[in-house]
Amino acid sequence: MKTLLVELEKFLRWLSETTPEERRAQDSKIQEMAQILVAQIEPINDRLELEEDDETD
Repeated sequence: MKTLLVELEKFLRWLSETTPEERRAQDSKIQEMAQILVAQIEPINDRLELEEDDETD
């Protein structure tokens, strides 16, 4: 999970430092990276939600 957070931070820092023109030029790269990050985060989020549900039952 630590690696995922590091990668997410690096991506968000890079994204925040790009200009609108650079973002348009890198649109496919941004979209691909976002999809990869979502695919990695989604199962973690699902597991955490299940743990929360178990705690409230």
